[in-house]
Amino acid sequence: MKKKNRGSKQVSPVDASLSSSASDDKRKLQHYEERVRQLEQENKAFQREIEELRGKLANVSSASNDSLEKFREDYLLKLNVLEEQVKEMAKKQHVESHLSTQRPKGDEATNGLQFENQCLKAQKVQLQSKIKLESVQYRECKASLEKESLQEGEKEE
Repeated sequence: MKKKNRGSKQVSPVDASLSSSASDDKRKLQHYEERVRQLEQENKAFQREIEELRGKLANVSSASNDSLEKFREDYLLKLNVLEEQVKEMAKKQHVESHLSTQRPKGDEATNGLQFENQCLKAQKVQLQSKIKLESVQYRECKASLEKESLQEGEKEE
């Protein structure tokens, strides 16, 4: 009974590689999803800051002196920089999202090819065994025929 339990606990290399590949895929997917969430949070923070700056700008624009005009220009500059950062973050988020959806598709194809490769290797081993067996049978048959021909040659003499 103990021997059966030990045998049942062994994992074939194929199963081990597939399960580790599946866990890698899951880990990568979780990483991409977490990265997308981070980018979304940063995007929201930038948008809040933009709205805050616009509110301050509206308050400042009602006053009309030189220092307030400079203050307004600074805020406009900051606002433009933040808007560019938001655009960049949106692009990055789009790329990350695209990568996270494309990666599993590529991994599925890779897994399929790995499985097919393993099947081909198994077939190769089977064919090599068959060739070896047929070679041994051929040699035995040839030796038997030679032996028979020698025996017939001796009988004729």
